Amino acid sequence: MGQQKSSILALILSCIFFILINGQDNEYCEPGPVENLQLTESGTLTWDTPDSESCEIAQYTVSVSISGTDEQRTYTVTEPLLDLGDLTPCVRYDFQVRQVSSDNVAGSAAAIHTITPPPPEANLTLQHITIVPVGRNIRLEWSVNDDWVQCAERYRLVIVNEVTNTAADVYTTTTAMTVIGLVPCVPYTFTVAALFTLEEGGPPTLVRHVAPAAETSSPTLESFTLGTRSLDLVIGLERFNINGCPIYEVLVDASPTFTASYPVSDQSTRMSFPISITDLQPANLYYLRISANNTFGVTSPLQVAFQTLESN
Repeated sequence: MGQQKSSILALILSCIFFILINGQDNEYCEPGPVENLQLTESGTLTWDTPDSESCEIAQYTVSVSISGTDEQRTYTVTEPLLDLGDLTPCVRYDFQVRQVSSDNVAGSAAAIHTITPPPPEANLTLQHITIVPVGRNIRLEWSVNDDWVQCAERYRLVIVNEVTNTAADVYTTTTAMTVIGLVPCVPYTFTVAALFTLEEGGPPTLVRHVAPAAETSSPTLESFTLGTRSLDLVIGLERFNINGCPIYEVLVDASPTFTASYPVSDQSTRMSFPISITDLQPANLYYLRISANNTFGVTSPLQVAFQTLESN
């Protein structure tokens, strides 16, 4: 009886040992993702295995593809780096790296999406800048050497008003831009540069342009003072920051009674313009048509009617 119990006990222990051994055979180590994945300027993809990784890493699988395409290349390496010096410059790539344990289990992927840098010989100098008038606006067009146009991620346009010395920065991904809101007769400087990143790019190319002349707006009446034989007016002229074309004179047409011209010493401040009309008749009604004359021409008139005071 004791011998039978010993045999049963030995059988049970053998079964337990078999289960433990087979259970261990089915336990695989799955690695975690790599860290510090990056592409160096020389075209080498590098990464690190975390210090906390518990699996024994045997190798790495690397997938490389061009963003937005189905084309993919896969590499297997044993060291945490891969020389990819044959990548096309200035192309956006997707990179995925997985660790593979000594149990041949691939872990979760670490990924980066980056654009390859331009080579030292890349030339992002603009070949030309053309200015095309579009009414009161202009259209700027430019180009980059066809061999390197893919390296121009965007373009920076700096617009400088040379009178006020104020600048505006504009960024675009196209090789043309319509510039609106230019002040007539004001000189501008336009500087365009092709950029690979916000910090890297080609040299700026500069062109100057004077905005075309435009008719100034009609004068406005700011105030008036009536006398028996005189009329004092204060006329408002269009501000220089709206129209920079010089205003030469203010014209007063009261025909058939009289016409008069008042020269204007134009300046950037362009203050209100006073006019004094004398030698009028007492208690007489006058119809005035007041215009401004600038480099573009004569404005449509401001029409006003006044009656001088009666004499005592």
